[in-house]
Amino acid sequence: AITSFASSTSESFDWKAEIYMGRNTQSLGLLGLSFCNAANAATCPVEAGGYFSAKKKMGLTSLIASVGGAAVVSEVGSVLPSYNPSTLLLAGTGPGIESNWTAHLGGDYKIAEGAAVWAEVSYWSTLHHLAAGASANPNATAVLVQIGSQVTL
Repeated sequence: AITSFASSTSESFDWKAEIYMGRNTQSLGLLGLSFCNAANAATCPVEAGGYFSAKKKMGLTSLIASVGGAAVVSEVGSVLPSYNPSTLLLAGTGPGIESNWTAHLGGDYKIAEGAAVWAEVSYWSTLHHLAAGASANPNATAVLVQIGSQVTL
């Protein structure tokens, strides 16, 4: 696996970006999708992904946005399925995911030095590699609204 990371910060704007590419990343202890074993070692797929996030600081308030493709597998046919959602039975030994991506939009409000409250709306999408005979929709999506607080010591 190989990864590249960049970030920049200023008084009014922060951004971060990361891209990666790898093969058999689960064997490295990473949360990867390209799971390989003796059965698919010859066809173990390559995966790639990345994200970009930005934060616009405006006094006590900040606007935060990010978009990321957690992973995309190059050879979809090589992905090992994990289960058949129609029967909820295990159908393979892999993670069973072809791709993930997400987008976030939110903001925070600084209530004290090192403390903030925040809110965020996010969209998540996962494309599953289903076992043979599965009739479920392979694309799972979710929209989340989160609120919370953060204290930095």
